[in-house]
Amino acid sequence: MQKNISYDEIIVIEKQKRVNFAYNLGAFKSVSLIGKADNLSIENVAIFSSIFHIGDNPPLIALLFGLSHP
Repeated sequence: MQKNISYDEIIVIEKQKRVNFAYNLGAFKSVSLIGKADNLSIENVAIFSSIFHIGDNPPLIALLFGLSHP
């Protein structure tokens, strides 16, 4: 089951639960497809090879992607 959670909901979680939440965001997938849309609704998608926790206040994650060079 998918659940969307907002920044406002995350920031009020008690610190240790917020740390665990952020730490485990990328724990279940070896490759992630991350998408976004800009203010003109132009969409963009990229493959990331690793997502990891770098902070809990504010909640921060880092996205690591690989580039192939010829």
